[in-house]
Amino acid sequence: MAKSMRSLSESLLELLQDADTDAVQMTLSAFINVLHFQIVIISTPTALKLLEALRPLFDNEHSQLQQLSMLLFQELMEATERSKSLKPHVYLSLVPFYFNWHNENQRVAEASWRALFGAARFLKWRDLEDLVTMEQPWRFPECLLEKDRSRVGQYVRQALPFLESPEEPLRKLAIKFLGEPQGPSPPRCSSAPAPAAAAAAGCGPGHVEPRVAPSACCRPVPAQPWGVPMREGPGLSPARAGGRVAGLAAPLRGTCASGA
Repeated sequence: MAKSMRSLSESLLELLQDADTDAVQMTLSAFINVLHFQIVIISTPTALKLLEALRPLFDNEHSQLQQLSMLLFQELMEATERSKSLKPHVYLSLVPFYFNWHNENQRVAEASWRALFGAARFLKWRDLEDLVTMEQPWRFPECLLEKDRSRVGQYVRQALPFLESPEEPLRKLAIKFLGEPQGPSPPRCSSAPAPAAAAAAGCGPGHVEPRVAPSACCRPVPAQPWGVPMREGPGLSPARAGGRVAGLAAPLRGTCASGA
């Protein structure tokens, strides 16, 4: 079985080089069926090759290839030996999965949702797993920052192409993910005027700060249509309306409070 797995992965890599959409689609489907119905363990070297081959397909212009590549990713996470060498490659997949979770194509959205959950389980990242199962996609940017701020540059580079997505919801999501520009801060009082004058000037003990509306990074995420039945597993469900997306830049400036 291990030998056939290596052969199948090598075939997939060759077909990707040929850019034959139909052939790649059939190969992805075959591999998904093998992993789904057979009890096998994928070796780390084979998994690395497959992850490298799958990553470009997550944002492929053909929605069927997007869907199948992410479903195969999910199966791969369940059948692969946990290894430190795999973790960086799994981290590279998180942002594409997050954006495609909001894809207008229902099948692509569900496949990315499953793949994101599979990545969270592989990484043993409980907070990420919880935000997927608890329908809280707006926590995703903040969750990334809390895990490792050193990866911010990587996440920003991955999000930038979505600013030019043909899908308007993805363009808006990219703006929120990266952090919308904030207005200038109100001037501070440099001295201590008399109480009456201070209240009139907007500072001092006689002044009451007005409530400030949530910033742009905290606007609702548009809901997506759903209906495709889920496979076995926790009660996962898609992104829903009413959530908030905290941009990567915003938490660094402290504009979105955690858990607010």
